[in-house]
Amino acid sequence: MPEWKVPGYTELKVLGSGGFGDVVLARHDASGTLVAIKYLHGDLLADQEFAGMFRGEATVLASLDDPNVVRLYEYVESPSGAAIVMELIGGVSLREILAYQGKTTAEAALVVLQGSLLGLAAAHRRGVVHRDYKPENVLVNGDGISKLTDFGIAARTGDHPVPAGTLLYAAPEQIAGAPASPASDVYSATATFFECLTGRPPFSGQTAAELVRQHQSEPVPLDPVPEPLRPLVAAGMAKDPWRRPTDASSFVTELGTVASGAYGRHWHDRGRSHLGEAALLLAALWPSGPPPAVQGTAMHRIPLRRHARLRHLSRVNAAIAAGVAIAVVAAGTALAVTRNSPYRPSAADHPLTVQSVSLQPSTTSPSSSSSLSSPPTISPSPSPSTISPSPSGPATTAPPLSGAFNNSGISDDADSAAGNLDGGGYSYSAQALAAAGLSPGASVTHDGLTFTWPDAAAGAPDDMLASGQTISVSGSGTLGFLGASDYYGSSGTGTITYTDGTTQSFTLSLADWWANTATAGGDIVATVPYMNTSTGRMNQQVSVYYAAVPLQAGKTVQYVTLPNISQTAVQGSPSMHIFAVAVSS
Repeated sequence: MPEWKVPGYTELKVLGSGGFGDVVLARHDASGTLVAIKYLHGDLLADQEFAGMFRGEATVLASLDDPNVVRLYEYVESPSGAAIVMELIGGVSLREILAYQGKTTAEAALVVLQGSLLGLAAAHRRGVVHRDYKPENVLVNGDGISKLTDFGIAARTGDHPVPAGTLLYAAPEQIAGAPASPASDVYSATATFFECLTGRPPFSGQTAAELVRQHQSEPVPLDPVPEPLRPLVAAGMAKDPWRRPTDASSFVTELGTVASGAYGRHWHDRGRSHLGEAALLLAALWPSGPPPAVQGTAMHRIPLRRHARLRHLSRVNAAIAAGVAIAVVAAGTALAVTRNSPYRPSAADHPLTVQSVSLQPSTTSPSSSSSLSSPPTISPSPSPSTISPSPSGPATTAPPLSGAFNNSGISDDADSAAGNLDGGGYSYSAQALAAAGLSPGASVTHDGLTFTWPDAAAGAPDDMLASGQTISVSGSGTLGFLGASDYYGSSGTGTITYTDGTTQSFTLSLADWWANTATAGGDIVATVPYMNTSTGRMNQQVSVYYAAVPLQAGKTVQYVTLPNISQTAVQGSPSMHIFAVAVSS
């Protein structure tokens, strides 16, 4: 048992232990509710990297109130230690099911993927990328309901964390060190879906280097996949992230259509039944009591530079094998013991670089079983949270959007080098946009809002790189944006200031202009058949998107502070481009 204990709980038994800490089964004294408590070793609390990682995981869990994600009840920190109190799942991990029966039915695999995508969608809406989706991190209860867990290496969309994840399931761009993107989670979820359908991961290289090569260049072997589901696997595991569904929400919609067409209206009921039977069977194999609840986390760290210096990790001995640093990470968040399986990767170095999030210590606990649906007790300090940073306040005066354009994202076909949307010399074609109704100064009506497309000559500033600027906007009802992101899409938090001085936070998400699929809640305004590069025309479809924010009833907006995504357009780094803003009245 841990040396320090969270007050108000009676600990029943240790469910798992590792170099980072222990996870115990405990009963809440006031209500009798069973919970899992994840402790960080006291000496690691003094390590800023580990403490920041632990608080960061708690912050992510606190922000996600979704039935498809394991819930956090409270985060407690004292000079003696730190702990996360979380939901105990009466079931087993998906890894357990696959280890015992090899694969699932197609309907069960679809149910697992659907539930996990819904959990990922909740994270993506909060601007969080999981980065380590795998069978170990999906929990299934006796009703066949799956829940997503272990946000230990999560990152904000668009951030540049050290490459991490589990190589059997990691997306090519995640391995390469690209900014964190929801599309990477879609890839990992689809790779797990593949394993559910076939009984093995899509790639099974014997070394880390071989796995990296397979993810980056080898086609996904679709022959073992049931024919109706091959398009889902092909789309979700496309090598280029912009050719995948841009986030989990859009993939859920596609999944439902395919599943109903292939397996009929009741595919979901049958799939849940199969999953529930498997979970109950495995739970019955435990000698007594509820299924134990914790597993380790296995990750690989892929250095971006040949001579990259490994961060010092206490309790972790670094080793080099095939150019990949490998070390042990244990006591992950998941609440189900994972036995060894033929495809479980070797444990690996935890590479996460997370800024510390200061949380107020809390001793408030669930007072009754009904309190499990109440918000978790976790309070950020006045400093901005690394999961959802607060933008700076608006100026007392601000220019309109058209008076603050700072980027040239549209070029003339005859002078294609004059535009540079993404820092790599790529731009929209003025002629292609005009053919779609987006000509300079044109009125564009969408979803009841009327926008004015930038009245700028091709090659002149025509969009705003969202970097925390404040612009003047007047009206009430609905606030709308026309724009796009580059390099995997982006999402961020902005602030609306009303004429009465009150403010409203909002999240703005725009898909990658190459994706041609809008983010959840958004729309495509126009898709054009080609774009321009610095050397001429390129036959690549690109899109302009619409996103809307409902305004508070009866109030008039005065200023809008945009999300702080990127100060400049840099090749390989996500940025958000705003071409037009409108208010419904």
